[in-house]
Amino acid sequence: MKKISRIILISAIVVIILSTIVLSLIRASGSRKFSDDTKTSGVEILENEIFQIKIYVTGEVVSPGIIEIKKGSTILDAVEACGGFTELASSNINLVYTLEKNVTLIIKGKEDGGGVRVLEKPGDALLIDDENGIIDGKININHADAEALGLLPGVGEKTALDIIAFRDKYGPFNKIEDIMGVPGIKESKFNKIKEYICIE
Repeated sequence: MKKISRIILISAIVVIILSTIVLSLIRASGSRKFSDDTKTSGVEILENEIFQIKIYVTGEVVSPGIIEIKKGSTILDAVEACGGFTELASSNINLVYTLEKNVTLIIKGKEDGGGVRVLEKPGDALLIDDENGIIDGKININHADAEALGLLPGVGEKTALDIIAFRDKYGPFNKIEDIMGVPGIKESKFNKIKEYICIE
């Protein structure tokens, strides 16, 4: 009888120990999952805030324009964000080419020999686009919209809107130097953008 009681007691102790271990593992797993989820969420937020680049897509795409995509995206991602290729677009394009910084993509047509041109220099991004106030490789500060003005080196969304508000209040700029009257644009910033702007 004593032997049976001892066996029952030992079995009960083993069950309690095993239950405790299992519960500990479950709690640790849940805590780790929550921690990983939180970490992932934080990384995604960081990527959204820091690792976004602006791409000016033009040529044989359905909706040419300036898009914002994640750094490391491909040419295909940029084209799809612009509604895809037109019927005239060439198929001779490296669609997996990765985009790491602000550039201009010119999607060429079949009649132009096909392919895509990637322009990386600051001035290269300023293409002929009368609708947005980009003319002959320069941005017309009297007509450009906020997106076009935002292509200028060192000019963000706030400064672009300040430029528009300034010309709405005081009229068109008579010379490019007049842009230094806009809050936030002093001589140092003007020197960075003067090669890329015009008034007519």
